[in-house]
Amino acid sequence: MFNFLPYHPTWEILDSTKLGRMMTCDRLSFFMDICGLQPIQESIHLNFGTAWHSAKEHLLWCHEWDGKPGYPAESLRGAVSAFQDEWREHYSGDIGDAKYPHKSLSSAVIALESYIRKHTYEEPDDFKVIYTEIAGSLELNEFDKIHFRLDGLLESSNGFIIPDHKTASSGGDRFKNSWDMHLQFAIYVLAVSAFLENKPNQRKLPCVLVDGTIFTKVPKHERVVFALNIEQLNAWIVQIHQLIARFYENLEFLEHEDIEALDMSCYPRRTVSCQNYYGRPCPFKEICWMGKNPLKLLAEGSPHLNSFKQEYWNPMDLSDGARTNLEI
Repeated sequence: MFNFLPYHPTWEILDSTKLGRMMTCDRLSFFMDICGLQPIQESIHLNFGTAWHSAKEHLLWCHEWDGKPGYPAESLRGAVSAFQDEWREHYSGDIGDAKYPHKSLSSAVIALESYIRKHTYEEPDDFKVIYTEIAGSLELNEFDKIHFRLDGLLESSNGFIIPDHKTASSGGDRFKNSWDMHLQFAIYVLAVSAFLENKPNQRKLPCVLVDGTIFTKVPKHERVVFALNIEQLNAWIVQIHQLIARFYENLEFLEHEDIEALDMSCYPRRTVSCQNYYGRPCPFKEICWMGKNPLKLLAEGSPHLNSFKQEYWNPMDLSDGARTNLEI
């Protein structure tokens, strides 16, 4: 490989995040997963989401009380404390980013109160918590392994449920329609199905419960179910293998690239849209718009890269802080 881009062991460790980036844009995969480039500026969305996950995990373990569905009133205190512990690692005040005032400590408290009220009295949750914060890996065949991290595994009278805690800035159809073709959830269903294969009460494939909280002026809660039949899951398995092959094919072609060429022949740019579902632009959009060979920019230490740090995403780190580890 190039002296300015030496081999990194994380290149051969895959998860839904890496494959999802490949689906989104090969060039994005190159910048983030091969070069290890990450924006220097902290993300309020990531930090807020991490804190929210901690609060929701606390609620999961509190949800059964007096043998009834729902959450006891005292669970709010522990959930707020869990959120605060994570929040204070990044921010000292109520608001972390003035551009997103609704993603704040006070908004989280209001949202937790309304969540407990809604899913205790209006639409009571009725399930058994089996695990929370599960990390693991799934061997797809003798060559391919994929890593995963789940928010939990629940069991209800209708089967097994994989909860996924989401925060968003807008709800309605935009939120509900964002998950139908979600690679991450297909991998979750595949992994849990393999884990539950010999369970006597495994009557059907597990589903993913997208448990969303929309942080606007008044927080609200929306849920979406991601469910697959066996035919749909098999189609996803084919696509997962295709993505893994594409990931390694790009990597193989990279060894033969010429930094003096007009552009790379591998890791092509996406040519339709450079923003995600919620309108946030890709951090590498300006670099791609310049039309220069990224390898040359890297070799020359271009100032256009100064707003990025090198920090490789290692899916094996998913086990850090996990309550349960599954090797399937």
